Amino acid sequence: MVDRLLAQGWRVVGKTNMHELAFGMTGINDYTGTPENPQDETSIPGGSSSRSAAAVGLHLSSAALGTDTGGSVHGPAACCGVIGMKPTFGRVLRRGVAPARSTLDCVGPFAREMLTHRCDGGYHTRLR
Repeated sequence: MVDRLLAQGWRVVGKTNMHELAFGMTGINDYTGTPENPQDETSIPGGSSSRSAAAVGLHLSSAALGTDTGGSVHGPAACCGVIGMKPTFGRVLRRGVAPARSTLDCVGPFAREMLTHRCDGGYHTRLR
């Protein structure tokens, strides 16, 4: 996934931690620390991919990736005030995502805004 993004001109600016064991809807992590919620520092950042959503919401990066099995992209997106997209299963390669055999896992992006424009006679949506 990262190789494909780099080939498209993306730059990696950091790496985030996730909810411990990638399991939970709060984002609370006693081991590495709980990420700040950009909307309200007294609220949870939500979900296992919450640190990616928080990084985008805090303007530390323009976009970030998260993994979603049961709400770990759209939950943190809602809590942190950013856009999170869970693509249709099988649309995005999951190579390198653990567990590799789960039929529910997918990789989805976070961004602060979404641009939609016409491209090649059809609509093309791009997170920015």
